[in-house]
Parts: sequence; structure tokens; C-alpha cells
Amino acid sequence: MGDDTRENNESARILLQEIARLGFEVGYLGHLEGIGWVSKKLKELEAKSAQLGVLDQAKEKYALAKELGKKRRLQTNPQSGPSPMTPPTKPSPPPTDLEKAPPILRLRPEGEGRYDRLLRVQPSDGILALANLLKVAESSHWVTRQLDIAFSGIADLHDLLSSVKEEGSAETILRDGLEKLKRAGWISEYRIEEVNNAAKTAKISAVSMIPEQYGMGSNPVCKNISLALESIGLRAFKSPVHAFEKRCICQGEDHCGFVILPRAEEKENEEGEE
Repeated sequence: MGDDTRENNESARILLQEIARLGFEVGYLGHLEGIGWVSKKLKELEAKSAQLGVLDQAKEKYALAKELGKKRRLQTNPQSGPSPMTPPTKPSPPPTDLEKAPPILRLRPEGEGRYDRLLRVQPSDGILALANLLKVAESSHWVTRQLDIAFSGIADLHDLLSSVKEEGSAETILRDGLEKLKRAGWISEYRIEEVNNAAKTAKISAVSMIPEQYGMGSNPVCKNISLALESIGLRAFKSPVHAFEKRCICQGEDHCGFVILPRAEEKENEEGEE
């Protein structure tokens, strides 16, 4: 009996340490509690705490650690907002000549396809837009650093996608590509809901990591996953496709929902809308 009690006490101690670490991470990194892996992990730890009879202690430990994480984040970067992914708040400088310039891209450039706000543009326009973005970033070390990290992550993703299978059924190739996205950490889980080989379409749900850092929003934000799915879909269906996000975790959904369509269908839809 005494051994069982000691074992339960040790299990409770380890569990309370684990939930405290989670609370600190949520506070320090600004993760969202109600979605994705954080929600799943928190529910799991609370269930174990209830079994060991320390649920109230676990909730208290979590709340205190989360608050400590928030304070530590502010001490590390006093200008940080609700998340370290949010750039520091500074007074807006006078607009530069670059910022006064008209937009490079029109809403619907003639002869260029568009789907769910993802534009198809000439390479020269893409290069100019990137150069402008880098120029604006010059005034902020934080933004420059974020761009460098983003480029590095995209390069790693490109290396993974270049090794996606090209042989096999469309579903097999899609699954291989999604596994690589999961391995790279861009998604934590996924489900292929539908594949239509004849129509070259697919529906996929996934837990994207972007909303974990982005927070809540009114529009889908996982354009990186959409573009990756276009690359994977090209291999799966042996022809160009468009992928777009219909629903997103940042909108309060449990999963992000993506649809893959043949690019020719996208063009017909665009013509029908005008």
C-alpha cells in the first residue's frame, strides 16, 4: 500500500512539472490554448491529473507557469506584444517614396490567374515585390531576421518536396507529400478526405502550425500549405493544379480545410465570375 502511494505521489509530481512546463511555453511563446496540439495536450494532462486526484493543483500550476512565461517574454523583449511573432510596436515613421508608390500588383491583373488571393504573376513582378519587401525590412532588424528565418524554412521545405514520389496512385503521392510536410513541422496531422482521379481534385484537412503562432483571424492564413499542396498535386495528378484553403484553425475551426482543383477549372471559374 505504501509503495502504491509513493508511486502515485511520484507520478503526480512528474505530471505537475509537465503541465507547468506547458503553461510556461504557452505564456512565453504566445500559443493559443483552444486549438491544435496545445488544446489536445492540455486536455490530456488535465485528464491524467484528475485520475491522480491533483486536478486543482494542476490547473493552478499551469496558470502560474503561464503567467511567468508571459512575464519572462516581456523581460526578454519589453516591446513584445501578445506573441513573439508580433513585431515590436513603434511610432510609424513618415512614409518613404517606396511606400508612397502605387501597388505593384492589381487585384486582378489581366491575363493572370488568381485563386483565393494567391496571384499568378510574371517572374519580374515577383522579383520586384520581393525586392521592395527586403527594402522595407532594412529599417527593422526584427523583420529582416524573420524574413531570413522564413526563407530558410521554405528552402528546407523545397528540399523535402523535391523528393516527393512521382510514381503510384494520386492518393499515394499526396500522402507521401503530406508526410513530408508533417516531418518538416508545417503540419502536425492530416486526413485525405477525398481524391477524384478523373477530375484531378482532392480535399484534405490538416492541423497547420501557422495559426498556432498567428492567432485568431477572419481569413485563412495557411498560404504556405496551399502552395506546397500545389507542388504535391502536380506530381499526384501529372498536371498543374491550384490549392486553396476553405477554412482555417485561425477562424476557430478544428482543422484547416484545403481543396485541390485542376488549374484549367480555376480559369473557367474566374471567367464565370466576371
